[in-house]
Amino acid sequence: MEMDTNTQQDQLFDCLAHHHRRIIIDVLRNSNSQKPTTELTQDIVARISETSDTEILSIEALQTSLYHSHLPKLKEAGLIEYDEKRDLVAPVEYVSHLGTLVDLAERIAGERRQYDPEAHDWDDEPIMG
Repeated sequence: MEMDTNTQQDQLFDCLAHHHRRIIIDVLRNSNSQKPTTELTQDIVARISETSDTEILSIEALQTSLYHSHLPKLKEAGLIEYDEKRDLVAPVEYVSHLGTLVDLAERIAGERRQYDPEAHDWDDEPIMG
């Protein structure tokens, strides 16, 4: 059964709602090749360390969330290729477009913080409804 455009858009934005998944998209966009999940995990840790005050609970917890949540969700949405048997993650052909969307969202969030220093990142706000 094929999804309608609204359902596809909802699935896309749901996938990009978590900052770890946005980092995965960005890392894959910049590598443009397959990566072992251990290397992907290291890239995510490095990115979080350089761009956030938030610390990662543990690399093991991050890797568990990749295996059980983030990578399957991105694969199901067709946003990455994920070979569980070989433990490899690869970008899809249009990953650079997704990266552009992520860049735009980061820019908007940055402008929002500039005008309202009390504003929190969207990830920190509870979603009601």
